Amino acid sequence: MRRRKQGQEAVPHQGWIVTFGDLTSLMLTFFILIVAISTLDKKGLAEISNQFSGMVTAFNGGRRGEMSIIPNEEIIRMHESSDRLLAMRRNALAAIRDTTLESHLRMLVIDEKLILRCNGAILFDGSERKLRKEQQEAVQRLARMLAISPGAIRIEGRADGKAPWETALARAASILHIMEEEGVDAQRLSLAGYGPMRQAGDIDNEGRNNNRVDIVLYGNEPENGENGPTEEQQ
Repeated sequence: MRRRKQGQEAVPHQGWIVTFGDLTSLMLTFFILIVAISTLDKKGLAEISNQFSGMVTAFNGGRRGEMSIIPNEEIIRMHESSDRLLAMRRNALAAIRDTTLESHLRMLVIDEKLILRCNGAILFDGSERKLRKEQQEAVQRLARMLAISPGAIRIEGRADGKAPWETALARAASILHIMEEEGVDAQRLSLAGYGPMRQAGDIDNEGRNNNRVDIVLYGNEPENGENGPTEEQQ
């Protein structure tokens, strides 16, 4: 039998304590998670579910889940105008999903306004003032969403070429009429037409930079008559 060297103390083999401690920590974490989930109400769970369902991830091969519309009453209860605008942006995305406008409509939140912007060449043929037939369904779906959303709506047409002011106003009016037909309250609507003196920064595929339609949604009521008069030329 081997004898322990003089002055050398025996070291107890207690490595199992580390493993047991890790297991205890994991069990405690799991218990806290269960308690936290149990305190969530149905609304909270639904919101989390909706967030995950709209995500594009590597686990589902890039396929997107259904994106639900945020109810108007929930948007109205939001205190911050920025929150309301983001909610309406999400609703707009859901409205035009799988339509011809899905890849062409830009959405910008600027100065407490949500701007839904589309190049005129996508909506209209050449210098035409009537909306393309293939875009009507997408605009109608967008209008139905706006009919149940709060806030003022201003439709701004921009055009160049011959008779730019008349063309800009006529194009904005064609969008406005669809809005009215789909149930948007006329009191919420206004339009404006801008000519060559008010150039935009976007360049279309024909090299022009003043050919588009903006649907402007306000998080708060416009101040100083910003959405009036009903028709405006600049």
